[in-house]
Amino acid sequence: MCLKLPYQLRKRLLAQFSLSMKNMLFEGGFRNVLPQHLSNQSQVNPYSRIAMEGKMMSIQPVSKANNIHPSAVVHPKAVISPTATIGPYCVVSENVVIGDYAELEAHVCIKTSGKQDQVVIGAGTIVHPHVSIRGNVEFGEKCLLKSFGYFAGQLVVGRSNEFGAHVSIGDVNQDKKHVGPALKTVIGDNNRFFDGVVVHSGSSGDRQITSIGSRCHLMDGSHVAHDCNVLDDVTIGNDVNLGGHVTVEQFAWVGAGTGVHQFCHIGQHAFVAGYTRVVHDVPPFVVFLDSLGSINTIGLKRKDFLQADIVALNKAFKHLFQPNEDQERLFAQRLINVRDGASNKSVIEMVDFIQKSLEDKNRRGCYTTAAKRAR
Repeated sequence: MCLKLPYQLRKRLLAQFSLSMKNMLFEGGFRNVLPQHLSNQSQVNPYSRIAMEGKMMSIQPVSKANNIHPSAVVHPKAVISPTATIGPYCVVSENVVIGDYAELEAHVCIKTSGKQDQVVIGAGTIVHPHVSIRGNVEFGEKCLLKSFGYFAGQLVVGRSNEFGAHVSIGDVNQDKKHVGPALKTVIGDNNRFFDGVVVHSGSSGDRQITSIGSRCHLMDGSHVAHDCNVLDDVTIGNDVNLGGHVTVEQFAWVGAGTGVHQFCHIGQHAFVAGYTRVVHDVPPFVVFLDSLGSINTIGLKRKDFLQADIVALNKAFKHLFQPNEDQERLFAQRLINVRDGASNKSVIEMVDFIQKSLEDKNRRGCYTTAAKRAR
């Protein structure tokens, strides 16, 4: 049953609430609406409210020297640059280092998992509201972390990376064989992770590290599983799923909605069309549309490949994957013939990739046939 308060009591409570809101908005923050037992405590630490032994200690107005909001909870052992900014209701635990001109906007939670862990927020890094950082995490300079992102595990991030909303980076992987906490995740420089991207840490059974290079572009909803190795300048489309132990080489492009099976390799400058299924290795320099299509001529021209290189690759591709009737023989023999007659560097790289794919028992083998074309 709902109890209706008397009119006079409701009027008095409304007046007190209005006065409290006025103090909060116009008289320097939240200190005037705090409980009396907190407001009257003696000053313990210049970093505003601090967390010590699980109890909230003192309240101090915002300091122009360190720009820490009075409602923030900052551990006394945290190292905060005098030029850093910590906004309302942020929580910063011990063993945290916040660099020059870094900014935690509001409701940011940074906690270390153990005494040996440390969180480093690089100079000029901006963290939007409701971001959570937990574990042994390091961010380089000038990163941008948008709202509701989650960063955990043994995570090392380079400089000038941008993370969209609702990303999950470095958390424990989904490998059922994995035992223990999250392992290592390493990310290079100048990458862009759009909304909802998930990158899992390495697993205890293999490489124990998930790595992403520099200048990569991971679109909304893409997923990089445990022990993946994504090299530099890779583009991964919306809702792409990379299974565990997948390698994507430099300048490769994986179209939206594509699923890549565990242990597959995608070669350099390869273009994988959207909504395809990759269950074997994709050779470098090719276009893949559920089967091998052709050499990625447009992509190679955009990367300033010489016309002689493109012509040599097209010739090798036709001999390997689209043989004439009189050339129908074992693929291994065709591979030897191309390798023996190759003088072009790109052709040699493609042949070496295919050779390793067929010989390595830990890989899924390589696609060896192309789509038939009308003559």
